[in-house]
Amino acid sequence: MSKNLVSCLAPPDVKMACIPAQKEHPPTTLVEMLLSQERQRSEEFAVCDDTQSLRFRDLIARAKRLGSVLNRTGVGPGAHVGLFAESSTEMMIGLWGILFSGAAYLPLGTDYPAGRLAFMIRDAGLEAIVTQARLSNQLSEMIPRGIGLVILDSLHDINDSDADDFQRPQPVGSDPAYLIYTSGTTGAPKAVSIAELAIANQLFWLESEHGLRAGEIVLHKTPASFDAAQWELLAVCCGASVVMGPPGIYRNPSAIVEQIRRHRVTKLQGVPTLLQALVDTPEFEQCTTLDTIFSGGEALTRKLTARIFEALPGCRLVNLYGPTECTINATFYTVDANMLEGAPDMIPIGRPVANTACYVLSEELRELRDGEVGELYIGGKQLAKGYHNREELNSERFIYWIDPST
Repeated sequence: MSKNLVSCLAPPDVKMACIPAQKEHPPTTLVEMLLSQERQRSEEFAVCDDTQSLRFRDLIARAKRLGSVLNRTGVGPGAHVGLFAESSTEMMIGLWGILFSGAAYLPLGTDYPAGRLAFMIRDAGLEAIVTQARLSNQLSEMIPRGIGLVILDSLHDINDSDADDFQRPQPVGSDPAYLIYTSGTTGAPKAVSIAELAIANQLFWLESEHGLRAGEIVLHKTPASFDAAQWELLAVCCGASVVMGPPGIYRNPSAIVEQIRRHRVTKLQGVPTLLQALVDTPEFEQCTTLDTIFSGGEALTRKLTARIFEALPGCRLVNLYGPTECTINATFYTVDANMLEGAPDMIPIGRPVANTACYVLSEELRELRDGEVGELYIGGKQLAKGYHNREELNSERFIYWIDPST
């Protein structure tokens, strides 16, 4: 059987192929998922920041307003729209307004250098940028002609009847949901195009495997321009509530602890460097509402793992791994606190998420046996559509492979 795969640099503990049981979920889009939540819990809290909170019906009404504005400017399915906003309920409205328009969103880091932002805006071929009034001057010098600015602060000037009459475009599962740029550590940053079905699969897995559902509270603290931030923001699709941490909170462990305690956050993700800073914060032991901590982005050590369980003995700890090209998380390992003694110094990256497969292959693309070390290839529903406007690189990195076992 021919499989579409992407090659990745394998972590040092990857030694053999791993194929999970396949789990089907209904083909759907992010907007359909959110509308389903509104039908079930219209009056429940969907998102908040330090100044306001929005119910599911409020979030959807304002997203429809923005979607109608974007549609009137000619934005629709197939278009790419930038999102240049600080962490806030307004950012969440901006993200969902772009999705309601049928377009794909591109998070633009508000703390990025002007040169990088200008490159991303040109390279992605943006048709519009959604931003906040206080940030519009920052963008004015780097936007090419023809790209419109839509100001989130002005949405209150739009009548609710306009939103009620809004005819939502109907994207399909293969349409892009968002673009996300790689870090550029292995060359120039590249925009990765993630399809609706790919991110829907990731959210379905988080819901079924890790309880991301109604009643859960997620802290959004990862910069929106990072791929890991997307599930924090999109958790409302699963019925969870999202707390939008203040801008720059990811640099401040004490502020993260304060937000967890104030809002009774149940799910948190972070890189091990941040998790180390949290366990070094005495008040972290009081974050007893946390039921799951996700670690990713760096190797997780046994020593840090033990410290986390010491601070929060009743909390689950999940080690995650995944390149941007495979929609956030491609593999996971749920750590058993009772098995730490005698465990390796580095926690394994585990097994593939739902509807994802991992293979370790030789340079000749031969599947390797246990104990052999090669390059990790990942395939399945979460595989990206490819790099935006990089056809030559796509043909090199995204390959078709014949599985000898089938």
